[in-house]
Amino acid sequence: QLTFYYVSYLMALGRCARVRQRAINTAALLFRRFYRERQLTSHDPLLLVPTMLMMASKMEECYVAAVVLVRAMPRLEAELGCKNPYGVLHILEQEKAVLEALECGLDSCNPSAAVSQFLSIGCDRRAALAGGTIGDAAPGTATLADADGAGCDGWSLDLVAHAHFLVNDVCRTDVPVVYADHVIALACIVLACRATGRALPASLEPVALAASEAIDEVAGALGHMYASAMGDKGDGGLRCAKECHELHLRLSASHLAA
Repeated sequence: QLTFYYVSYLMALGRCARVRQRAINTAALLFRRFYRERQLTSHDPLLLVPTMLMMASKMEECYVAAVVLVRAMPRLEAELGCKNPYGVLHILEQEKAVLEALECGLDSCNPSAAVSQFLSIGCDRRAALAGGTIGDAAPGTATLADADGAGCDGWSLDLVAHAHFLVNDVCRTDVPVVYADHVIALACIVLACRATGRALPASLEPVALAASEAIDEVAGALGHMYASAMGDKGDGGLRCAKECHELHLRLSASHLAA
């Protein structure tokens, strides 16, 4: 729960600093990977959060300087309950430590791109069945008619939006540490189809069947995250947030004392 608390802070800081979403998702993956084999008491998460965001922005070729992240930190002080005491030099020094700890194994996390690729494949196949040629028009255009007479755009607009929404939420969990981008993307598409009442593109059904176990795990991780955030009995989410906040303050105080 406490790791999820810091990942949420990471995503909020990324948005305040106008970091691109794909870089925020990659930073969340790096953060999870770093603490997968380490205790939160070993390295201060308040320092790791901006460090991971800066490193991820480099990896995703949308660089955000450390000074931009530092300037964005005060906007979240009220929610965080304390001041983030770290500056530019701390972040640059921590970057070296992270590279050594991860042994330069920096993996990008971009399931959103895989979502678009999967839906493009489904759209192109439907266009071909309707008498077109695969690849003769841009995926998602209303001129490509599917078997039901509606354009690919007819099923893709809300489906893509819902799938990307789920992808961003999945990146708050530890699922990206376990599964590859294309597996996460497929799972989110399947779940988005269920949520919107849409039929899964026939071209994706065999792949979805083979990845049924991963889809169930992604659904379970999302369900657990939403239950923790919202609470099963009204105030459960608030109680969980309060407990995490109190633990964070204790952890932060111990790091500052050290």
